[in-house]
Amino acid sequence: EGKELPAYRLFERNLPYCDIDLEERGFDVDKSKKILEGAGYTIGGSGFYEKDGSPLNLNLVYNGDSADNKASCEYIQSNLKEAGISATLVEANSTSIYEKKAAGDYDLMLLTSWGWPYDPQNTLGGLNNFNSFGAAIKDMPCEKEVLKNLDIAYTSTNEDDVKKAYGEILKTAHEECFWIPLSYTELAVIAPKNLKGVEFDYSSSGLPVYKYSFE
Repeated sequence: EGKELPAYRLFERNLPYCDIDLEERGFDVDKSKKILEGAGYTIGGSGFYEKDGSPLNLNLVYNGDSADNKASCEYIQSNLKEAGISATLVEANSTSIYEKKAAGDYDLMLLTSWGWPYDPQNTLGGLNNFNSFGAAIKDMPCEKEVLKNLDIAYTSTNEDDVKKAYGEILKTAHEECFWIPLSYTELAVIAPKNLKGVEFDYSSSGLPVYKYSFE
């Protein structure tokens, strides 16, 4: 509905260490089908892809305590259906969704990153924590390399090495798709015309009301 901008990369270029070149992917249903068929999937009687008699169904977990999440997931579900992929929506609350994330109890999960000024450090750092995003890369061929670069990014005192390490992690995330960026969240403030100085603080969740004044 025009509320948010599409995200073609995990973090915008203006965040620290994120100014790297990445392939911009579009929305291409036909290409999705070709990839699936190339992997041995065929359309079954249900209208969805299947392989060896098993339908391709993904559990999509979302936080039901957030008003927009269900509508977003229903839209994703319809996009997947168009590509021949079945998706089951699984509602979780603010507590159980983090339990599912830590346990890897999902196929897809809708989440938000930490945002500025905490990113990319906090979100990427979660890959080294099995109470956070560690399950997202567990047993993937890229896991060891990602954790190695994360260790460099967190401990090195050489700025060039830190920049390179973050760049490698972001490139791997983009290529391996263990995170799939959807949109850049935007927040709105409603205020009367005579209230001046309205702006967000260093974090979009903070409003510096001490700067506001009525004209």
